[in-house]
Amino acid sequence: PVSRKAEVVSSETARFTLAVTVRDERGDELGRAAGAFDVTISQEQLREAWNCAKADQLEKEAAALAAQGRQEEAAAKYRESLALWPDDAIQQRLKDVEVALAADKEQKKRFSELLRTGHELERQGDYGGAVKKYRESLAIQPDKRLENHITQLESEAARRDADRAQAAVLRAQAAEFIRAGRLKDAADNLKQSLLFEADEQVQQQISK
Repeated sequence: PVSRKAEVVSSETARFTLAVTVRDERGDELGRAAGAFDVTISQEQLREAWNCAKADQLEKEAAALAAQGRQEEAAAKYRESLALWPDDAIQQRLKDVEVALAADKEQKKRFSELLRTGHELERQGDYGGAVKKYRESLAIQPDKRLENHITQLESEAARRDADRAQAAVLRAQAAEFIRAGRLKDAADNLKQSLLFEADEQVQQQISK
């Protein structure tokens, strides 16, 4: 059988000349001889040798692609190589690449799910929940634009928290005014609270 490293450049039948020189420990020539002999290689052996050499080239290309992170292309090259010359070591490399591809596919799916959930929470006004999902997605795949968006959301969430706190203070004061019979002051505070946080019940209370 042809070895993995076989390289055949001869035709089907060729004559080779072998020259041998014998030297001693000092490098002095002790003698020499030369002879010619014929080598016949079958078409099947030539085909196997070509397949082996081509498979070896494809394997090197696949390894280079894998090192660059181009796993899909690497897998294709490994499959081409194995189709020409089966090899257990290359079969294992292909398996490793396929495992990496499957894991990458799962990560991309998880990334998309987190983004979708984050967008929905943001649409509902739950900025804190949205930021949490967005940050989970960044752990899978860095994204500078998303990082900037998170910063904006956090600023907006902080502003909303401050507005809600101010609205709560104004409504608490309004309640005190109502208990004291200062209805106009209470109404003014309630109206002012709506500037910080919308509240349907407060709006209805003012409209009465």
